[in-house]
Amino acid sequence: YQVIERGLLTVRTSGPLRRRDGDLRSSKAEYMGEPYDIVRHWFVESIAPIAQELDIAPETLAIAWVCSQPQIALPVVGATSAAQVRFNYMASRVDLDNVALRRIEEAFRHLAEEVRTKYGLSVEDFRGVHS
Repeated sequence: YQVIERGLLTVRTSGPLRRRDGDLRSSKAEYMGEPYDIVRHWFVESIAPIAQELDIAPETLAIAWVCSQPQIALPVVGATSAAQVRFNYMASRVDLDNVALRRIEEAFRHLAEEVRTKYGLSVEDFRGVHS
């Protein structure tokens, strides 16, 4: 679930991620270069439309999806703005149906296959993270 759960997917899904001084993401490979660009593009093209159809923010969808996983007891979410607090709260009010869950899973399978075919790696290895 690291593609969705590591704080990568935010409203700012187009253009470079702006980081504040001291932001730890500045030193992490998963937030730089081609892996970052490919995952962000995937999110914009595959996940954000699902959120739009459900009339929720993409961040809310991502958190709600993580919460829907049976092995997740409590997602660790952070916030640096009031908007992020609202997205986090709204995720607790979303009940994703089986159709939405299947669409998200299918979108991830497509990303994983694209990365495996093009780079010969798992998504986690491609991004430089390991569960």
